[in-house]
Formats: sequence, C-alpha cells, structure tokens
Amino acid sequence: ASPVKTTQHKYTNVKNYGHGLASFFLSVALFVGCLMFNYGYPVRKRSQKEGGWFSWFISKAVVGALLATVMAVVLGLAMQAVGLHVQNPGRYYGSMILYTNALMALSMFLAIAFDNPGRYITMIILILSLGAAGGTFPIATSSHFYQVANKYVPTAREIPVLRSAITGGISEETVANSYRYLTIMLIVCLGLEMATMYILMKRKGDEADKSREDGNQTLLSTDYSNWD
Repeated sequence: ASPVKTTQHKYTNVKNYGHGLASFFLSVALFVGCLMFNYGYPVRKRSQKEGGWFSWFISKAVVGALLATVMAVVLGLAMQAVGLHVQNPGRYYGSMILYTNALMALSMFLAIAFDNPGRYITMIILILSLGAAGGTFPIATSSHFYQVANKYVPTAREIPVLRSAITGGISEETVANSYRYLTIMLIVCLGLEMATMYILMKRKGDEADKSREDGNQTLLSTDYSNWD
C-alpha cells in the first residue's frame, strides 16, 4: 500500500487570538476616530473670510493630516504598550498613517460636500466595513453582498497590511495592492475636497462655509451668571 502523505507549510505563527484580531480593531478604531473628528470639528468653517478657496483647503487639510498622523502613531504605541508584538514596525506605523490620512480625506470631503448627510454616508461606510472587511473570519464565509463590498471598503485594504506587519504570512503582492489602493484613495479624496471648496466659493462666496452644525456650541458659551 502507498498511503497519501500530507505536508504542512506554515506561512507564519500567530502568538494568540488577540494578535489575530488586532488588525481589525486597529482599522475600525482609526475609522471611528476620523468619523468623530468630522462630527465635532467645524470642517466647513473658514477662519479667515478674506481668504480664497485654496487657503480654505490648506487650513483644513493640514489640520486633518496632522490629527490623522497623531491618531495613528498614538494608537500604535498604545497597542504595543499593552503587549502587541510587531514584526515590522515600519510597515505597522507607515500603513496606519497612510490609511488614517486616506480616511480623513474621505470624511472631510463628504462633510464639506454634503454637510450632515455626508457625515452619515461616512458612518454607513464604517458600518458596512464591519461586515465586509473580513477582519474576524475569511470573507469567503460571508454572503455574496459582503464579498462584493470587500473589494471597495478601505478597511479591507488595511487589514492585510497590518497582519503582514504584526505576524507576517501575507504576500508582498497583496501588501503592494493595498498600498496602491490607499494612496489612490488619498489623492482622489484630496482632489475632490479641493474641487468642492472651489465650487462652493464660486457659487456661494462668503456663504460657502455655512453648515447645519453652526451654533451647536451655543449652550456651552452662554453666560448664565445673570439668571435669577
């Protein structure tokens, strides 16, 4: 008799369940951070009315980029501080910075272009990503709808890169494709953000930065000292 023999080749070893899920929760946490920032920060408000559309764009893009970078670095450090072991720190931090900046650009564009409805669209993308990112179980085990959505949601592109950085075992081609997707997303969203600000300034002039969020802090700034 010649029985069939199997040979097993391991791509990597995952230390524990937490290391396996870390990439998913890191991606979601950064997405939530970008979403919450664009809910609380007056992204449409111009600090200088006499400035043009480009100075408006620069003022918001710089703030968004700085915060996105800080969020990625602080969260990455916090995870390592509580015990997350990373095989490739450069890829770990680099991918999170790129991913968070791309999400910030997307969130800002939608908030500037559509105001509150744009913020809701960002939230819908986040909720869709929870099921379509393939962060907990292989996407092949999900329904056809989520398998199709997996090709488009940004979280599904960040998770393989983080897995590669944390434990390895992901092909370099997959990592390169993810970097390419996130870079194109960042450039396109920044371009759309610029175009939106230009159109708003041309059409509405000084009213271009009006938002439904204006005045939402009135109660916090009211002086109640003279109340009886």
